[in-house]
Amino acid sequence: MKRALILCAAAFLALSVAASAQQRLPNAPEDPSFQHKELPCTNSSGKVLYGELYTPVGGPAEKPLVIMAHGFNSTYTCFYDIIPELAKDGFLCYAFDFSGGSTRSRSEGNTEDMTIFTEVQDLLDVVDMFSWMTGVDTDNIFIVGESQGGLVAAMTAARIPEKIKGVGLMYPAFSIPFSAERFYPDRQVPDTINSMGMKLGGNYYRSMFDYDLYPDIAKYKGPVIDIHGDADRLVNKSVSDQAAEVYANCEYHVIAGGDHGFTNPEHRAQCRAFLRKFFNDHIK
Repeated sequence: MKRALILCAAAFLALSVAASAQQRLPNAPEDPSFQHKELPCTNSSGKVLYGELYTPVGGPAEKPLVIMAHGFNSTYTCFYDIIPELAKDGFLCYAFDFSGGSTRSRSEGNTEDMTIFTEVQDLLDVVDMFSWMTGVDTDNIFIVGESQGGLVAAMTAARIPEKIKGVGLMYPAFSIPFSAERFYPDRQVPDTINSMGMKLGGNYYRSMFDYDLYPDIAKYKGPVIDIHGDADRLVNKSVSDQAAEVYANCEYHVIAGGDHGFTNPEHRAQCRAFLRKFFNDHIK
């Protein structure tokens, strides 16, 4: 089982970078039913995180919120196809770049300083910003993450379960924490690691030694939706199989033929539909 959990970690880190590097930043979604603006967040290390807030026009004064966490070497724009549907349903949507999370990040920070734990702290800081913001229904704050961002979202919810109404996981990269022992069984990690054009610091792996993922994320008892493809060659769905077993309240969907990122538009549409129904079903 452990071998299945860590298979494809190297390919994930390499190929996702290569795929992301070829993408151009798309235009922000626009629709008369919602407005958007840039909204920075200063993290606990003093670095400014770039983010965009999408606000539905009309509706209640306090609106439910979905905070969106991108994957390894991706950016906030990976949620541009999901934002319009949620905004039209009345959700505030906030998509941001992690500090050092990408070679194309618009946030302050160096990729060599990024770890899954610095990204958890970034997400905690974003949640804290909205916890005090006018216009936010703080009883209905959701987080959604894709790939490494799914891992980070799961870890974050376990740390502040009282603040998170529900968690969306898109092909979560639960294989990553197991990669440190696999790649560096002697725990001798170089100070810098090049991963397909993205330079990581040694702490990316050092920080994961002795971290026990599944008991940690299982601390979150609220509703979770996990959506994974059975043809994902970068992060095998076995990691989500196990997550579905340890979570107390998990809605698990396996998309037949789905790859990492759901690059097939039909699979991506299925994922959006699952997420949209989940968030609407769990508004308090």
